Amino acid sequence: MSKLIIISDLHSSYSSWQVIKNIVNQDDEIAVAGDMFGTRYPSPASNYMPDEIKSEFISLPNKKHIVLGNCDDLNFFKNLPATLSFSFEGINFFIYHSHMPVKIPDTSQIIISGHTHIKDITKKEGRLFINPGSLSRPRDGAQSYGIFSNHKITIFDIDGEKLIEESVNF
Repeated sequence: MSKLIIISDLHSSYSSWQVIKNIVNQDDEIAVAGDMFGTRYPSPASNYMPDEIKSEFISLPNKKHIVLGNCDDLNFFKNLPATLSFSFEGINFFIYHSHMPVKIPDTSQIIISGHTHIKDITKKEGRLFINPGSLSRPRDGAQSYGIFSNHKITIFDIDGEKLIEESVNF
């Protein structure tokens, strides 16, 4: 069964990218809620490898849903939208970075955001709001990412341990 891998705020950390790359299967889809590359404010860290991550990301055959974050340079990965709607497992998703106000479409059932670097799953007004946190620079102590599969969203830490899990009943 395919899964939707949900990430945000990678900021070109190559070791964090390797975690994601190693769990992606051929039929999976990838959702990126911005700041995957973080090239607007380059880091001097040796692990900061935006060109390598971009090349590997592009070469993956998987379907990708990626939006621009506030630290992503518009010229590094051209034509990234600020928001994006898509469907997975018959559920309507909306993804954005959340650093600026946006109109969330009424048809969106699951809203994915980033920017805060804090993992969260919240049910509100008949919708599910997901922030996968950050694999590279968490602000809540745990490097994290999310996976949506079989009508369940799970946030994992960098070692693959479950941190939060929520069933989806739409």
